[in-house]
Order: sequence, then C-alpha cells, then structure tokens
Amino acid sequence: MWIENVQRLGGANVGVGFKPEHAEDALAGSHGVNFFEVHAENYMGEGGRPHRLLTELRSRYPLSLHGVALSIGASGPLDREHLARLKRLIDRYEPALFSEHLAWSTHDGVYFNDLLPLRRRRLPALRTISTRRKRNSACACCSRIHRPTLPSTARR
Repeated sequence: MWIENVQRLGGANVGVGFKPEHAEDALAGSHGVNFFEVHAENYMGEGGRPHRLLTELRSRYPLSLHGVALSIGASGPLDREHLARLKRLIDRYEPALFSEHLAWSTHDGVYFNDLLPLRRRRLPALRTISTRRKRNSACACCSRIHRPTLPSTARR
C-alpha cells in the first residue's frame, strides 16, 4: 500500500512544506517542486482563505498530509473528535500520503503543545502503532495509515 501511495505522487522526488505566505510562488509552478506537504491541524477549520489556497494547490499538485497532534503514543484513547476532523480533511483533499509523529502530546485530558518521545525501544513503539490502529479501525482515516512491518532482524 505504501508503494502505491508513493506512486500516486507521480514519481515525485522533491516535495516541500506549504506555507500560505508562499502561496503565490507555490502556485506559479516554476519551482520544480513535485508535491507539497501540509500540516493537518492547520486545515481542520471549515473554510476561509487557508482552504481556498489548499484547494487550488491540490488541483495542481499531489499533497502529503502530515499530522502533529494525534498523540498516537499516549497511554489513553485517541481523541475521536480529532480523528473525525482528520477523516474529513483526508476525504476532502485525498492526499497521496499521510504521516503522523509516533509521539504523545496528551495525558489525562491535558494537551501539551509538544511532541513527547516514547521509550527508546523500537518494538514497543511499533506495537503501539499496530494496537492503536486496531482499536480505531472503525475510523476510515486510520485504515489509510500505513501499518509498518518489522524488519526480519527485529522479529527474533
């Protein structure tokens, strides 16, 4: 699935983060950029100038949507409202790729405006992704998140 999504970028090999203050240059098309990455949380509102710019950008280039606040690594449940907003965004713009930090930023209902690290061991981190994905399989946007496989050296 991941390879198919990369192919949706059209063999793109150069992508940059989209910033509204650079919209005119981004939309001009004379820059050699093949796709743009946007932070999901910046577009979770309903409309306005940000969505007009992103709609125009999406009509010309593939997008990679990157989340920074899902808090996959938190010990508590994922925020269902955040997942619903994320699903609407994915449905609206159909990004070629979606990525999210494997970190935590919530605890006991408190949001920390930071990406806090998980334990250093790799296997628990990868198991966290798989477990969280299974718990939230009812959310269609989660089904589009790539499920990592462990390298053969880590399966011992």
